[in-house]
Amino acid sequence: SAITEFKARIFGTEKEFLKYSKEKANYNPVRNHSIAFYNFRLKEMILHKEIEDLPNTFAHELSHAILHYYCESASTWLDEGLAELFEDIVFM
Repeated sequence: SAITEFKARIFGTEKEFLKYSKEKANYNPVRNHSIAFYNFRLKEMILHKEIEDLPNTFAHELSHAILHYYCESASTWLDEGLAELFEDIVFM
């Protein structure tokens, strides 16, 4: 079956990314040192265009969305491991 609907919010600047992330996605930049993330509650990939390697980051976050659709409670090692693998395979 196909993945359920989710959003990809791509902001023009890191400043816009941080503003939205703090207000809407409960993002804490002190706790999270992320340039992009997938919010499971909102079903949103949230990133910005000032990322050095946007295609790889997009692929990484997309894998989180896909895995969450099939397995809502995956272990962190599996979630991040598959994300790294997907990032490398998609853009080799």
